[in-house]
Amino acid sequence: MSKPPAAPVATMSAASSGQGSLRQSKAAVERVHRLRLAALLTKACYRLRFSCETRATTLALYYRYLEASDFVVGAADEESTHLLASTLLFLAGKVGEMTRRLRDCMNVVHRLLELRKRGAKQRQRHAAGEEAHAMKGEDSAEEKKEEQELPNFIRLDADYYKFKARIVQREQEILRTLRFETDIYHPYRLLLCTAEKMRLEPQVTTLAISGKETPLENALLQCRRQ
Repeated sequence: MSKPPAAPVATMSAASSGQGSLRQSKAAVERVHRLRLAALLTKACYRLRFSCETRATTLALYYRYLEASDFVVGAADEESTHLLASTLLFLAGKVGEMTRRLRDCMNVVHRLLELRKRGAKQRQRHAAGEEAHAMKGEDSAEEKKEEQELPNFIRLDADYYKFKARIVQREQEILRTLRFETDIYHPYRLLLCTAEKMRLEPQVTTLAISGKETPLENALLQCRRQ
């Protein structure tokens, strides 16, 4: 009797390997987006003048919520990111007994997101080429002045109060997802205090915390290489 051909098995193995590599690439992209949002939260904590423990609480609640929910940072739009970041900051302030006004949390995240968008636009202009951009005449003095100025605060209109109500609802959702377990042990307290004394950039501190076994020296070396 002749043996059946082994081509289908090879095809199935190739398809499974392709799906595995695709899942790995998606996971890698999601890790990058999570790290970017963690860096934004760290910068917001600095601007809100949170203590080391409260900054660690913010990041711990952030990663706990991502692990317990199906929220995908890479697929979220700017409004969803603003909503999640403002809610986490407001909740972490209450957990760490450093309560901040909800409006302050919203404004800090709003300004950081606007600065991020401006930085992305500037990088796109540099990538497109300075000569082509100058020929179009888009770089006027007014636009340069507008880029140098900080973004405005959120307007106190109907949309503001709707967004504020959504934050309160999102806070309840996060607490239910975490089963109201907000007590956090801070294993990185020494690292955060050291980073604060050394006046390190927020991205260095975030990089050191994001790796569970990454020392502060390795984080410094990686940021210098970047």
